[in-house]
Amino acid sequence: MGTQSKLFNLIQLDNQLAKLKALAQTPRPRSGWLKTIRKTLGLSAKQLGKRLNISQSAVAQIEKNEAEGKATLESMNKLASALNCQFVYALIPHASLKDSVDQQAVKVATQHVLGTARSMSLEDQGTSDAQSQLQIRMIADDLKTRMPGSMWETNDD
Repeated sequence: MGTQSKLFNLIQLDNQLAKLKALAQTPRPRSGWLKTIRKTLGLSAKQLGKRLNISQSAVAQIEKNEAEGKATLESMNKLASALNCQFVYALIPHASLKDSVDQQAVKVATQHVLGTARSMSLEDQGTSDAQSQLQIRMIADDLKTRMPGSMWETNDD
């Protein structure tokens, strides 16, 4: 994938994910969404099970699994559909993807420059802090532009 395509995809996905930020602020009910919606609709676990050809205890187990964060995507989809709901699954980054790329590029550039600076200072060829900062910015900018996969392979991972 070309550099411009990578950047375009990154920005496009960031824009899509930004719309989901409010969703991330909505806490899951203590008993889970499935049970909360089922009860709000006035539907018993037995009635919901009948819609899905599963037992009342199977519904209760799925609801328990969801409340504990152990439900499968498949079971969430099935029960949501039976409740006339759409199950939505998303990863919502804490920071924008662009910010994540920027931070990683600076991290990698800093590791590179400081590693080089250490060996140069051992040879009495050290650089000033200003020169090091300039090198870090230049390398980070290059990494952000190219976004190579190797950028995510750091020494401290």
